[in-house]
Amino acid sequence: MHVADTSFLIAMFDSSDARHSEARKDLDKAAPVIIPTEILVETLGVLKVKVSRRAAADALEKLLRLPNVTWSECCDFQGSLAIYRSHPALSFPDSVVVRECIARGARLLSFDERQRDAVDKTQ
Repeated sequence: MHVADTSFLIAMFDSSDARHSEARKDLDKAAPVIIPTEILVETLGVLKVKVSRRAAADALEKLLRLPNVTWSECCDFQGSLAIYRSHPALSFPDSVVVRECIARGARLLSFDERQRDAVDKTQ
């Protein structure tokens, strides 16, 4: 089981991203992949600004069709807040992903070393 972060999803859907190929390979190997809805919203917003609205809409449709992707709706706010407060280097969305990894005993799909460190320190 894996939890995907925005950095990973952006790399997967932005062909100009330096880690595009790596992200695509990692997604193919990971099953199941859980995407918190908060991360989906952040990812689509970043793709819209960085690439285009069409790219964001296409990414959403592709994710909805992937058989190994599931959704985690509505984060554990208090748990995410506790992580956010105890790890000053993390954004709140980063904390949501870390909390999901901890709660599910899942692996992290992210290119953000700060998240990796937080998961390692908390598990």
